[in-house]
Amino acid sequence: MHFVYPQFLWALLLLAFPIIIHLYNFRKYKTLYFSSLKFLKKVELENQATKNIKQWIILASRLLCLLFAILAFAQPYLPVNQKLREGGNPLLSIYLDNSFSMGQKGTEGELLSEGRETAKRLILDASNDTRFVIVTNEMSGIEQRVISKVEALDYLDKIELSPLVRKMGDVMDWQRSYIEQYSNDKEKISTVQYVILSDFQKNSFNIKALKEDKKGFYYPIQFIAQNNSNLCVDSVWFTEPNIKIGQNNELNVRVRNYGETDWTNAELNIKASSINRDVFVDVPAGQSATSTINFMENKSKGKQDQFRSASASIRDKQVYFDDEFYFTYAPKELAKVLVIDGQDAVPNVRAVYSLDPFYSTQTVSENGVTLDQLKDVDLLVLNGLNDIPSGLVQQLKDFKNNQGSLLIFPGSNINMSSMNKALSAFGLANIRSSMTDGTKIKDVAYSDPFFKPVFDKKPSQLNLPSVEKMYNIAANAQCISLVRVQNGQAIFVRTTDSKAFLFGSSLRKSYSSFISNALFSTICLRVGELSHKQRPYFLTIGEDSKYPLFTSINSEKPVHLKNQNIDFIPIKERIGNLDYLSIRGNEASELLKAGIFDILGESNMGKLALNYNRLESDIAPMNIDKVVAQLKDKGLTNISPGTIKNGQSLAKLDLQKPFEYWRWAIVLSLLFLVLELVIIRWWKN
Repeated sequence: MHFVYPQFLWALLLLAFPIIIHLYNFRKYKTLYFSSLKFLKKVELENQATKNIKQWIILASRLLCLLFAILAFAQPYLPVNQKLREGGNPLLSIYLDNSFSMGQKGTEGELLSEGRETAKRLILDASNDTRFVIVTNEMSGIEQRVISKVEALDYLDKIELSPLVRKMGDVMDWQRSYIEQYSNDKEKISTVQYVILSDFQKNSFNIKALKEDKKGFYYPIQFIAQNNSNLCVDSVWFTEPNIKIGQNNELNVRVRNYGETDWTNAELNIKASSINRDVFVDVPAGQSATSTINFMENKSKGKQDQFRSASASIRDKQVYFDDEFYFTYAPKELAKVLVIDGQDAVPNVRAVYSLDPFYSTQTVSENGVTLDQLKDVDLLVLNGLNDIPSGLVQQLKDFKNNQGSLLIFPGSNINMSSMNKALSAFGLANIRSSMTDGTKIKDVAYSDPFFKPVFDKKPSQLNLPSVEKMYNIAANAQCISLVRVQNGQAIFVRTTDSKAFLFGSSLRKSYSSFISNALFSTICLRVGELSHKQRPYFLTIGEDSKYPLFTSINSEKPVHLKNQNIDFIPIKERIGNLDYLSIRGNEASELLKAGIFDILGESNMGKLALNYNRLESDIAPMNIDKVVAQLKDKGLTNISPGTIKNGQSLAKLDLQKPFEYWRWAIVLSLLFLVLELVIIRWWKN
């Protein structure tokens, strides 16, 4: 038998007082004079035996009541190793959550630091024959081993915050699986105790796949931060996809407040090549706020698509990993447009793009298209083609797969079969026979991202062009309708990736007056704005997102991501004719850090911004009682939770007491107290 608070056992000396009171009766006697004591002596002799038994029972009840009360305060327990040992050595498996949320401030430093010191205390207090397993979110091969006390203490000192986020159920099953295998193959393990040191974030506490375990002993210990608040830069984006040199550009920065109190005048700093600006934002509790700034990008001295490094940072005193957000962008001085003229081509297409100096426009006939002409082209316009040869279809498909944009205005006498094969290759809906009834343009999708930047609000009156004849565009899940006519049919559609557009009528005047309307030039220029080959402004470390490389690379030479401290070779994939970089997987999460990286191959191919996943930004913890309830629902019966709020050094931790008896001691103390009262009240001499 062991005790949590053995110092209370000194109170057992109090048991002497009831004994002294019973042995020496301190009551004062008063002398009474009787003529004869003969009858009184007889009565006293008859009741003496019964009286003695009663007094001894009362004495025993008092002693036992006081004894069990003292034991309840000392909290007796039977060590788990002594109770369940079946041969073999005990094992202590400690999972120390080292995700970014453990970087919050506790009473004695970061929660991770408190967790590290708590683990050390548990290891030092363990018996000499105890084996140890130390697990973090890394869950690597180096952690899948049983180590000694010295090795465990040494490994704890090396644990740092990590961007890796694990589901709690995956970690626990990973531990149990290895320990079971170790016990079967190498060394017999008698009893396993699992210590879980974490802040138990709601976002990462997922135990759906956890299997039941009625033999192991589990100790979920929750670390509570001093201030449960966090402010982070959540995302950035430009209002328009084309960042133009010499023109006004609009940058949006979203700041999110994951705390329970409002932030007022939070300082947000935005840095780019031509700006270094501080702005102040108010962010309500549990909500986000978007700050928009306007700036003009200057012309670079280098090549046309010169990459720019930028960042947005917020000043937050709680969690730091998400305070800075990195991004890159490539401003353009001009966009290249190639117009392929067919039999029914109209000059208005080239005229629209020639009006804007941002576009460099070239025209070629449908029979004179070469691969060299498609090089570095942003937008390809098919102007009045009635037939698209299969060879040209493949070239145009490769062009679109390489992030090029297509705008198709069909001719007046199309080859339905070849045209639909081409449209299918581009991801567009097929067209059917022509129609003439109900073809006046009626509805424009003002709320669609295509038109939304064009119209601040839905116009009350808009002069829409008439269409005399149009093609019936078949419904297609891959296409989104942008303009409809009176009979409900779509006349202008786009693919979901906004890289291919189809107008369902010829531009010839016999078909419509569309080219004479402002909607025509609006559509042409808006497609041109969206034709910029889009590179992501940033990638998230560990996620399966891809970064396109628009330059050809030598397949034998690896591509590197490099900055001052890190040189990393990302995963390279080829999709169609385009190469992509990916930074998914645990290796990227372990080796990469947020920042700006140069993309290096045979030459410098640009810059890539990397950021940490914002999943850990939501630091809301689970209630420890709910943690225990969910663990019990999964079939874990031996659970002893704990909470560390005022620093680990003040916490009382003892993993050797799952078999506690202090509750029984309280019950027995009360029973003997009741027994004493009953005897005194109802047992008459």
